[in-house]
Amino acid sequence: GRVWLVGGCVRDCLSGLTPWEVDMASTLHPDRVLALFPRALDTGSEHGTVMVRNGGISCEVTTLRAASSDASRIAFGTSLRDDLSLRDLTMNAMAVHVGSAQLFDPWGGQGHVESGTLAAVASAKDRLREDALRTMRVYRFMDSKVGVREPDEELSRALRAAPRLLAEVSPERLWVELRRILAGPRAALVCSRMAHDRVLSAVLHKDVTSDCRGVRALQLLAPQSLPLWADKQPSATVRAPSPGDVPDVRGDVLCEARP
Repeated sequence: GRVWLVGGCVRDCLSGLTPWEVDMASTLHPDRVLALFPRALDTGSEHGTVMVRNGGISCEVTTLRAASSDASRIAFGTSLRDDLSLRDLTMNAMAVHVGSAQLFDPWGGQGHVESGTLAAVASAKDRLREDALRTMRVYRFMDSKVGVREPDEELSRALRAAPRLLAEVSPERLWVELRRILAGPRAALVCSRMAHDRVLSAVLHKDVTSDCRGVRALQLLAPQSLPLWADKQPSATVRAPSPGDVPDVRGDVLCEARP
């Protein structure tokens, strides 16, 4: 079979970063991958994904996918281009052939990585409609270790129309992405953009504006104070509160949005 490095690891390498995880795409079906690698873990063979472990390295290997008229069914394919066309953003729709080290970039992802531009594969509206959670992923990708990424005009329009789509996504899945956004060094900037686009209101079920107290409070936090739920002194012993304890919130910037 044939195998390619795909997605985030390619994007990170082109950004000058060391990837922390490796994803691969292959023409091999999951049962064949499991047979070739006895120590592999079946993490989602029904979706085409197997976790291969070898020599202390683990990576997800996913069978190439093809477009299907039945959204509830995963269709396996043999075309790398078709597989990449089903991905969300151009910077995630690149692949490197493992044998030849050749880069496949049918949607111009490398140029978008270099310019710090977020662009959807083909139609931005269609990509977000296929999976509404992609809206949250786009905002998360605005914040990166190499700087701020800006969505292009087409993707920006699709984001502003996306709040109604988020009603279909479970709160648990939304929180996974929002948690990652809040852990980023530019959480204030991203949340302000989400509030401006009315996405934050759709997620929190509250009327959140870009100049509201909560968003302004985020802007006063130093990057090292994020994520918001991190223990600033992880080595300290945490005492369970007594029934009569009243929390002192006078120094909490989230309660009093002042410098």
